[in-house]
Amino acid sequence: MEFHRLTIDLPNKNSSIFIEPLGDIHIGNKGVNYEKLQERIDAIRKDPLRRTIIMGDCIDNIQAYANGAADKRWGSGIPNSLDERFQEPVEQVDEFVRMMLPIKDKILGIMAGNHEYKTISRKAFEKDMVKPLETKYLGAKCMVHITTKYKNMEVGDVEIYAMHGSYAGQQVGGGINQLILSSADVLADIYLMGHVHDKMVYPVDCIYHKIKDNTAGKKTRIFALTGTFLETIVAGVDSYTDRKTRVRNAKIGTITLEFNSLANRIHGHE
Repeated sequence: MEFHRLTIDLPNKNSSIFIEPLGDIHIGNKGVNYEKLQERIDAIRKDPLRRTIIMGDCIDNIQAYANGAADKRWGSGIPNSLDERFQEPVEQVDEFVRMMLPIKDKILGIMAGNHEYKTISRKAFEKDMVKPLETKYLGAKCMVHITTKYKNMEVGDVEIYAMHGSYAGQQVGGGINQLILSSADVLADIYLMGHVHDKMVYPVDCIYHKIKDNTAGKKTRIFALTGTFLETIVAGVDSYTDRKTRVRNAKIGTITLEFNSLANRIHGHE
């Protein structure tokens, strides 16, 4: 697991910061919704207090052969769903970097998804995708600790646990349940997972003992699935998504998390 600490300076003590993860883009697939992706990139670029974590599966990266063996997904319609502009993985990587360059100062780190780590070594991933954007490699699982400051004085902090994920079920509740179960093993304020091509924000108010006045206090933890930019069904395209049992449209776009340090409040929405 990767661990990352960083500080964000606030323009006002009561300012909120916003985390808008970008993930499951799948550059190289004809189903990528570039209009929506560019919209969210522009929103992150224009907001001085908005940051992003890249959640993995940035590129589709499906080839006839992977690691010396036939990739079974290639025969599942992949040649038909392959975007002719970005046929080679190196072209997909270049396009990903090109699109992210305008927000490179907003990227807290880049995670590797199964579409990357199946064939791309960590060394190559860092060299080709992380270093050009001058950010941090976050692996398949990470913890990111953010401290906010105002005039060099600490205002608050928030801990994020993020994973690309590996859930194979087709019910959105199953993905959230995986995150909730992980909270028994990892202590954080925000739990994020990609991979499932769905969006959901599920807040849980946890009770704690307020020792000072001997009463019950509440602290919110957020569990969230972070969305995708890959359309499930595209007319005239026979892709690996068509091989799924259910035809469940992916939720295109992102979720946003707001953290107000002064109020010690976390809020999330799709």
